[in-house]
Amino acid sequence: MLPKNRRINKQYFAEILPKSAFLGSKNFSLRVSPIKTSHSSNKSQFAFVVSGKMFKKAVDRNIIKRRFRYLIAKNLKNIKDGYYFIFIGGKTVLAVKYKDLEQEVLFLLEKRNFLQNV
Repeated sequence: MLPKNRRINKQYFAEILPKSAFLGSKNFSLRVSPIKTSHSSNKSQFAFVVSGKMFKKAVDRNIIKRRFRYLIAKNLKNIKDGYYFIFIGGKTVLAVKYKDLEQEVLFLLEKRNFLQNV
């Protein structure tokens, strides 16, 4: 599970989203913004958003968020500090297998230099 100090508080969404960079993928979107030191520590923080309009069942929304949370928790030591990451699930994310989703997320993070050289 993702530690509580690594999660973005909802009250900061309004500040983070307009200033964030958009990174698109086939199955999800990623918004990234540098952390302001007044809000929290310099450790990267994460949020996972899945629309109720796209996925009517709470079970489906929870599965998607659980996959993202586990994926990030598993690779947390490889992700650079100092950023807010907001993952937004797309229409096709539920149909994608976990391994494919993991490869897609890591590829996008690596492509934009958000992964540390390990």
